[in-house]
Amino acid sequence: MMNSCLNVLLEFGVNDGFLAQQKYTFIPEVMILAPKLCPQVYKKVIRLVNDPLCCCGFCAYVAIGTTYLWHTDFATFQKADIMSVLEEPRGFDYMDEYITDMTGFDHSKIEKHLQMASVVAIGNTEDVKSNFDKCLETMFNYGMVLEMNKLGLR
Repeated sequence: MMNSCLNVLLEFGVNDGFLAQQKYTFIPEVMILAPKLCPQVYKKVIRLVNDPLCCCGFCAYVAIGTTYLWHTDFATFQKADIMSVLEEPRGFDYMDEYITDMTGFDHSKIEKHLQMASVVAIGNTEDVKSNFDKCLETMFNYGMVLEMNKLGLR
């Protein structure tokens, strides 16, 4: 069942032109990685910039990269440590730019969109203080949907 926060994000994505329709499609093999990858992102972002909004955005970027990898190189997706694959070329600090270059998103447009989506996610996650991990996973799922849409997997 889709949470209300993701529903708001889907509407936001349609309104900003990043999604063709307000539909939650997902890839189970990608979605199940959120509880493993989001805490890794959180630890790295908090250490670097101590910004919860940045954590949300980076979870979406990781999902975009993970979904792209699932689609283009399933063998690596299955065998590799996803975070290492996404970080390796430029390091964690520039992983977002690597992912947008790899997937073809306009970095400045998706960056602005994900910053606002992070505000939407935090504002629409019930009891965000005790459920911030849920907020991060929602942003991860939203990133997966964004990349699926970009790949035409609707």
